[in-house]
Amino acid sequence: MKTIAFNLQKGGTGKTTLAVQTAENLSGAGKTCLIDFDPQGSATDHYTAAEYDHELADYFIDGNLDIHDIILHSSDFDFDILPTARRGNLADIKGKITAGMIADLLNDLAAIGYKYCILDTPPEMGSYIGAILANVHEVITPILPANFSINGIKIFIETADKAKKENPGLRFDKIILNNYNRSKAKDVYFLENLPAFFSTFKIYNVPTSTKWDLAQSSHKPLYRKPEQAPRGLEATTQELERLTGDIK
Repeated sequence: MKTIAFNLQKGGTGKTTLAVQTAENLSGAGKTCLIDFDPQGSATDHYTAAEYDHELADYFIDGNLDIHDIILHSSDFDFDILPTARRGNLADIKGKITAGMIADLLNDLAAIGYKYCILDTPPEMGSYIGAILANVHEVITPILPANFSINGIKIFIETADKAKKENPGLRFDKIILNNYNRSKAKDVYFLENLPAFFSTFKIYNVPTSTKWDLAQSSHKPLYRKPEQAPRGLEATTQELERLTGDIK
């Protein structure tokens, strides 16, 4: 099972919506799940408005709980999710979750046939993020077209380098430039100069669109298949499909 984390220490970069859509896109290549490791539960809120009996934290609290009892399915998405309630227990226990505990969870998911697993993480650093990065094959970072993003990536590179001491195979070579507006000169300038700072990274520029908010509020993906994407999202679809192909 290939595991991909979406992480950056700064919030508001569109990390969760990109993680959700990437999970949707990967599901066409094999059975896919998303783990909502963010105590805010934003990925879960995007996925469903329905009630559910168990959340991710219950897996770590109750050692006898069957993994199948946590996994949610939705007819509106082609992937499954391990949910986190917005005011649930994950915030209280995340400091006690170790790399070994996360490894056990991922092994359980691999054992029931998942090919891909997306991990949506909170915008923070520390032992919790370290435990997650110690267990994934790859981490992808979304940023906004603003100068402070350069420093944010540089800081995160240090975080990834620390994680590589426990996880030498960790891959970090993809940056998503989110909310890009080609009609703004500053955004164009930022995109043109980004490779000068991160020449070894693949960069994906995802245009700004109000359709992201609509997808989230309606508990649906931005699109299920590229040919079904709403009009006006051609550039977005192209970049996200390129990202999906590179992950595979």
